[in-house]
Amino acid sequence: MRNHDLISLLLTLMLSLGLSAAAPRLSKAQEPKADGLAPFGGKPQMIPGTVEFENFDEGGEGVAYHDIEAANDPVRIPYRKTDVDLEITPDKKIVLVGHIKTGEWMKYTVDVAKSGAYELELSVASEGAEPPEIRIEFDGVDVSGPIRPPTTSQRWYLFHQILGPTIDLEAGRHVMRVVVVKSPKGTSLNLDYVRFVPKREKEKSP
Repeated sequence: MRNHDLISLLLTLMLSLGLSAAAPRLSKAQEPKADGLAPFGGKPQMIPGTVEFENFDEGGEGVAYHDIEAANDPVRIPYRKTDVDLEITPDKKIVLVGHIKTGEWMKYTVDVAKSGAYELELSVASEGAEPPEIRIEFDGVDVSGPIRPPTTSQRWYLFHQILGPTIDLEAGRHVMRVVVVKSPKGTSLNLDYVRFVPKREKEKSP
């Protein structure tokens, strides 16, 4: 019996038993967009909060990310299937995006709970003579300007928290993109997370 004959037989049997062949419905967040972009794990990352760089969207090369090399190099952890280079620190505590090259980028679907100003805190590790440069975009607009993490040590896995700029965000669903503007030859840039902290209003003087 051919495959399509078997399928027809199964559908006929299901209909005779009153069963439905409809696929399970996905939540709005899980449904991929027209371009194939969908949140990692089925849920947007929340702002305020921490966006883990390794949890970029699903969608593959040219949609959710751009990675110059066609395979995860080196393959170190079974965290997720992707061409983006993921590693874990020797103490097994931090999953990170590493081996980053100029021109690479990653997208993240996020939900901003409240409009306002947010301070950026980044966890990065960078070794080399010349600092790298990244920027953060929301819906295709550069909101951060150049962020240049200082070279922190001669060990790629020693992360440091640095303060980024304060940015204004509108409430609602957005696509954030992290772009590596420059990663000089001989410089190792590794990204852990970016945290969005609501900026406290200065107390008014009496």
